[in-house]
Amino acid sequence: MSKQKLLAIDWPPSFARRVRQAAAESGLEVRIAESPQEFMALYPHYQPDIVAFQVFMMEVDGIELVQWLGAQERKASVLLSADHEPRYAEAAKAIAETVGTVEVTVVPNALDQRQFRATLASLAQAARHGGEAKGRVCE
Repeated sequence: MSKQKLLAIDWPPSFARRVRQAAAESGLEVRIAESPQEFMALYPHYQPDIVAFQVFMMEVDGIELVQWLGAQERKASVLLSADHEPRYAEAAKAIAETVGTVEVTVVPNALDQRQFRATLASLAQAARHGGEAKGRVCE
């Protein structure tokens, strides 16, 4: 069985480090894009099971990226973080639910490494079993 794949955006730069640490513990193969544009170029070829990014990024925000993911043929579970303003992550989740094709799990604070690891592990387990984790907002 092949490893589950995670694609993340390295913004802010410390986010990729946290993603790599948590993904290693969950047995995920990780690819890090340096920008939202690189993420969008890699997505159809890499075919990730899980994607992770912040709501606030340079050039493209997380809400726009959730909408873009909703239009893609292959769907990945989304792990969305808003370290400084959880309301924006919750808004992105609500938008995703209106699109209806993207499962979004919100981690209000990816700086809480324990919570981030547990949420990523849950998404990885759901992906391994061919299902989607139910989207939720973590407390």
